[in-house]
Amino acid sequence: MVRHLLWGRVPLVFPSPKELRLSHLVVNMPMVPQKVVTTSPKVVPPFGGQSSSNDGSPPKVFSLYPGFFFKTYGFFSKPWYFIGFSDSSIQKMAIQIIILFSLILSVLSHPTGAAQVGVCYGRIATNLPPPSAVINLLKSNGISRVRVFNPDPDALAPFYGTKIELMIGVPNEILPMLANGTIATSLQWLQWNIFSHVAPNQVRYLAVGNEILLKQPFYMPYLVPAILNLYQAIQTLGLSDIIKLSSSHAATILSNSYPPSAGAFDPNLGSVMVPLLRFLHDTNSPLMVNVYPFFSYINNHQYVTLYLFIFLFRSSTVEVDQDLAYTNMFDATIDAFVYAMEREGFYGIPVVVTETGWPTAGGIDAAGADNALAYNGNVVMRALTNVGTPKRPGVGVEVYLFDLFDENGKSGGEYEKHFGIFGVDGIKAYDIRFN
Repeated sequence: MVRHLLWGRVPLVFPSPKELRLSHLVVNMPMVPQKVVTTSPKVVPPFGGQSSSNDGSPPKVFSLYPGFFFKTYGFFSKPWYFIGFSDSSIQKMAIQIIILFSLILSVLSHPTGAAQVGVCYGRIATNLPPPSAVINLLKSNGISRVRVFNPDPDALAPFYGTKIELMIGVPNEILPMLANGTIATSLQWLQWNIFSHVAPNQVRYLAVGNEILLKQPFYMPYLVPAILNLYQAIQTLGLSDIIKLSSSHAATILSNSYPPSAGAFDPNLGSVMVPLLRFLHDTNSPLMVNVYPFFSYINNHQYVTLYLFIFLFRSSTVEVDQDLAYTNMFDATIDAFVYAMEREGFYGIPVVVTETGWPTAGGIDAAGADNALAYNGNVVMRALTNVGTPKRPGVGVEVYLFDLFDENGKSGGEYEKHFGIFGVDGIKAYDIRFN
């Protein structure tokens, strides 16, 4: 079998796994890896043509993008560098130099304070321990930041006075009320639903809506107006330097995400994304994104190596884009968002990963405690040591690991129920540290 990786309209041919060597170095190929097509040998589509197999059957196609996989996106015109490796010492040395240079940049630009690591406290389950036991579990494991998806009084009240900082979700369904109301409406909602349960200085973020642009587009017109009203309410209370507002997004708000330098927001979302980015820039607030390399892998596992997704470095998985070396999908996804913001004219907006994780079970080979430890452990280490990403070396990425416990009430595949880091008895599913 021969694999054709389509960079825009230009195919690169990959030899079969039985061959000892991979492809030659290809430089300045135009554009985005759009599709991977499996065909029979010696069938190379012409420029602008379509691939087909020798027997006339249609090719097998999948989209190659980080995050979730729903459709194949359009083309852009940025250079992308792909490196294929043979057993030659020269090529191995070249990769070592690239990685060493990236590490040097990280050290030289290393800021003073580590990025923070938090955990998501999902509650779609029937067997969770009482909130008081949850607080003790968090404290005993040195977890000082928690994301709570909804301002449920039973979940929030136990955090009062604990010094644990919170990211609190503002539910999608109340956005019309906040958007159409006055500042007094937002003040009242904040007081009744949040500040009557936890002290304002414990609230680090308000995540206004969750994955609205993906799951509930009905609420799109209300997102930015609701954020603006909540922000003015926060300003009125003198808390705008303490509490930052944003909204969590799925990776599919990007119409292009691979290679990272081709990152671009879906143009159909411009009426929401541009005003939102302007607000984030003006208020020094972060773009919030939910990043799941796990889903990228399981949708394309027959074409890609697991190493790229769980931070297990192999020289053959290094890809170079705009002279920056990428060894894992997490970095590539974060930088795709950075490039997308810059393409809209917004520079310097921080990125906070509001969800990321890896399941320990669920009937899929990739799901398991070892892979979950490899992924989450590296995410934590990279945050605490401010590794950053190739485009922003030394700038640690604040992350919230999903999930504190398994959630037996989650819908979808069986693996959706098994992202928990702890069992309901408080025992870790794998030996991960948070500080």
